[in-house]
Amino acid sequence: MAAVWSTLAPAGFTVTHIDGHRHVHALPGVWAPVVAAARAHGVPFVRVPVERGTGRAWVKRWTIGAAWRVAARGVAVPRHADHFHGIGLQGDPRFLNRLLALIDQLAPPPGVTELMVHPGCPDGMLAAWDGYVAPRAAELAALTSSAARERLRRGDVCLTHFGAV
Repeated sequence: MAAVWSTLAPAGFTVTHIDGHRHVHALPGVWAPVVAAARAHGVPFVRVPVERGTGRAWVKRWTIGAAWRVAARGVAVPRHADHFHGIGLQGDPRFLNRLLALIDQLAPPPGVTELMVHPGCPDGMLAAWDGYVAPRAAELAALTSSAARERLRRGDVCLTHFGAV
């Protein structure tokens, strides 16, 4: 991990948070060294990918949450978002409708909610190393849609980033 910081810092990048591909950073045996590296390098936030609820992807959400709870035993948990969502949205053909419903649910609970999404314009290179390809364009379209922009204009939910929190 030291190589990451020695490359990013001189290039003018500030690392604001750490998460891991497919939440591997939350696994037992991985979590503690990741937290230690974050502290050693002054990275204030580490993703806690615990998503509550039932429905879509509940087995995946439960498994990741259980793994993290085991991994976090005896490890002081660093700063993280108060709430986390996104696993249950992945690959859902109703992504836009579910996103809008989620935004409606965010307004009442106070705090910061991390929304994990993977928008993009996938290509063959990405497809060669990651199977999550087709839904990226749909996520990008939903996140930039007039419906999402209109919903956010209500002002009861404020977009932010880890560097501002």
